Amino acid sequence: MRNRQSSSAQKAPRDALTASNLGVALRGMKDYARAAIALGYAKSLAPDSTVIATNMGWLAMSRHDTKTAGRLFNAALSKNKQMSAALSASMKPMA
Repeated sequence: MRNRQSSSAQKAPRDALTASNLGVALRGMKDYARAAIALGYAKSLAPDSTVIATNMGWLAMSRHDTKTAGRLFNAALSKNKQMSAALSASMKPMA
């Protein structure tokens, strides 16, 4: 059985959001190397996307690279100030 996300990526290989979503799914499966490839490809298609920059930041956090994550989150925030509430809320520790 094929992964639904992979099937979508095959149908629209030049769609940045699909590539980004694939990267997020791979990160969720802890396949960080492939997630980085998918997110890098997504960024090549939409270099100014704040969503992709944020997803790359979460990948960096998953890899315990807080310096890179901070740089990516700040880059996303500089392009879209409305993201600050969403990012700050998602970074608070869960009780």
